[in-house]
Amino acid sequence: MRIGLLLDRPLGDPLSPVINQFAGELSKRNCDIVCLLPSVDFIDLGGLAADCDFYVSKACTDALLALTGILHDRGAHIFNSFAASCYVRDKARVTAALMAAGIPVPNSCIVGNAMRARAGLGAASVIFKPIRGTKGQGIQIAERDEDLRGIDGGPHFAQTYDTIGDDDIKVYVIGDEVFTVRRQPPVGAVQKLDGQCCPCSVEIRDIARSISRLFDLDVCGIDIVETSRGLAVVDVNSFPRFVGVPYAAERLADCILARASRRLASRGRPRAQRMSESVAAFL
Repeated sequence: MRIGLLLDRPLGDPLSPVINQFAGELSKRNCDIVCLLPSVDFIDLGGLAADCDFYVSKACTDALLALTGILHDRGAHIFNSFAASCYVRDKARVTAALMAAGIPVPNSCIVGNAMRARAGLGAASVIFKPIRGTKGQGIQIAERDEDLRGIDGGPHFAQTYDTIGDDDIKVYVIGDEVFTVRRQPPVGAVQKLDGQCCPCSVEIRDIARSISRLFDLDVCGIDIVETSRGLAVVDVNSFPRFVGVPYAAERLADCILARASRRLASRGRPRAQRMSESVAAFL
């Protein structure tokens, strides 16, 4: 099977240990690996063909998402789907969908002026996030009035900032399996890549499976915080790093190859339908 990997970093990069192992695992299973790296390569859009049997997309940058969409429009089978990857890039839309599904999230709003966020949310501390942010970039926390005055101009996506736990709770879904990894929160710009896999509670497992079904994600990462009111989901992403998950590369290979075999065996949808889904993902 010929598999295309749409990545933000080249294979071998130490910041992507699980992806490196995953690519090696696919090679062991006689897959032909093709890497597409928009951050490095020259990719001629006119000559770009969906000539792999299956694609796996990180879709964590605008360039990767665009490339994923182009391949989708040209008939590619992609894991996760382009529509799902687009959806979860929009933090405000994801939060609203979680609310509607009854999944716990912090109080949230879109507000034009940062100074109004604290009063509107009824919270002493507020966290501001770019609506299409990724990897924690652009996040600002305001715990005092002077912090609010330093927040960049709006509109903003803002949430109450209420955490009582010392660790970040990273929840990973791979097919039907759910894993919980506790990790120390980042210090400044230094992001921790280690973590301790711990037993997954029934509550977290139910939340994770509900989210994967809600957004049609075969694999995903979910950030959960412990608050004074209980657990709250603060982020969902379509293809996380899976650091801390035991045998993550093997599990990913099992899941992705099983999905690839099923999708390749099924009859493809008409191209017009695929195109309409691409457009709908951005509306």
